[in-house]
Amino acid sequence: MKSIRSQNFGLEDGIIKSTLTYIEDIKKIDLNFSPVICQEFIDKVCDIRVTIIGDKIFTAKIFSHSKKSKIDFRTDYKNLTYEEYKLSKNIENILFKLNRYYNLNYSAIDLIQDKEGKIYFLEINPNGQYLWIENALNLPISKSIADFIINKINE
Repeated sequence: MKSIRSQNFGLEDGIIKSTLTYIEDIKKIDLNFSPVICQEFIDKVCDIRVTIIGDKIFTAKIFSHSKKSKIDFRTDYKNLTYEEYKLSKNIENILFKLNRYYNLNYSAIDLIQDKEGKIYFLEINPNGQYLWIENALNLPISKSIADFIINKINE
């Protein structure tokens, strides 16, 4: 379960990150004004972060090395490792089509991969963070954003 907006659900810190949640617990929370995304648990091998700028795509696998980060890697950045990854052309094409459908020039897309190698789509974010993955793998994401803007200005 992941909240779409930051809302206080009557919890001590008022924040629910993506977490393993049971249906009985969800029924106890008043979600009338706090929409959430619920997804069945998938035993993943890694997360995959895809950053798209125009027609450029940057992809990284994110490996969690702690129990805390197994469900949501954002809970324990210090126990993550990263590697560049190349998606299949078919998946890349689908993600580019998704960007075009939503008329996005930039997006951060979260995927996960299970033990059988199957890739699952989690979400597309039109203003997702990228600097942490750029720094971890020395990817030229910021340069690509700057180049994209300069090219748009010069059109």
